[in-house]
Amino acid sequence: NSSLDTLEDAVEFARLVRALARRPVHWKSYRLSIRSSIGLAIFPRDGNDLTKLVQRANLAAKQAKSIGGNLIQPYVTGMEETNRWEAGLVADLRNAALENQLNLVFQKQNLTRTGDLIGYEALVRWRHAEKGPIPPEDFIPIAERSGIILDIGNWVLETACREAACWENPVTLSRPRFNCVDENRPARRTPGNRTD
Repeated sequence: NSSLDTLEDAVEFARLVRALARRPVHWKSYRLSIRSSIGLAIFPRDGNDLTKLVQRANLAAKQAKSIGGNLIQPYVTGMEETNRWEAGLVADLRNAALENQLNLVFQKQNLTRTGDLIGYEALVRWRHAEKGPIPPEDFIPIAERSGIILDIGNWVLETACREAACWENPVTLSRPRFNCVDENRPARRTPGNRTD
């Protein structure tokens, strides 16, 4: 559209597109609606050729989706570097369990009223071989977006069960969740489980 001269014009146009896309569609007895994440790249600010503009608009849309979706996100300088960093972490994360880079720490869970210990929460940690500790708030969302979270969840469940079986007092097992909480009890060393 030749009347889109500024970023503000492009954002306003994207809002119109998003509003049209959000309109519910009635099909049989169903009411269907979609959410849209829109990335914007502006010529010539964000690129001088169509390929570069589409690539950067896709990066911006990916960013919009990763922070909640249904958003309009203009391209920001540095998104390529963030994308390369994330792609590198995904590749490394695929092998983290095999290379003994993941470990568990266990946080006590107590009843608030009595203080009685009712179990432990297993928290996964990643010590990258070259980059050192990677915070859970950095690698868990990447694992979720890439689908690796399922493999990590299986590893956490198997490792936590193996650990709990060695404890003196029995514990209750529940389905795995991922939380970013400080650890209170370090995991014991076992094959595939480093605590350093």
